[in-house]
Amino acid sequence: MGAVFITALNEPYDVKYVEQTPSPILTFGVIVSLLGTLSLILLYKFVPSGRIIYTLLVALWLLALFLSPESYFVRSNTYNILNWINGAATGAIFAILYTSEIKDKFVR
Repeated sequence: MGAVFITALNEPYDVKYVEQTPSPILTFGVIVSLLGTLSLILLYKFVPSGRIIYTLLVALWLLALFLSPESYFVRSNTYNILNWINGAATGAIFAILYTSEIKDKFVR
């Protein structure tokens, strides 16, 4: 998640996108993504509520993604690749959390 934001901050300057005002949905998406990092730490420590928090944050992140306005910056291939890897990693984490033996470690 963080790599996508770092790439987005280093995108080429384009006057067309700078003139737009920031959307509250984008701010919400950034906050949800930062909280997602905290939830990954909870998952790493096998805190039972970490699974629920991670699931809720991914749902909120997807909601923010669908509600966000048109992109403020030109998307490069690096951004698209990192965004695809982010989605693949999120899906892999869900598969591991809910279908493997690791789910038993979250029960106290």
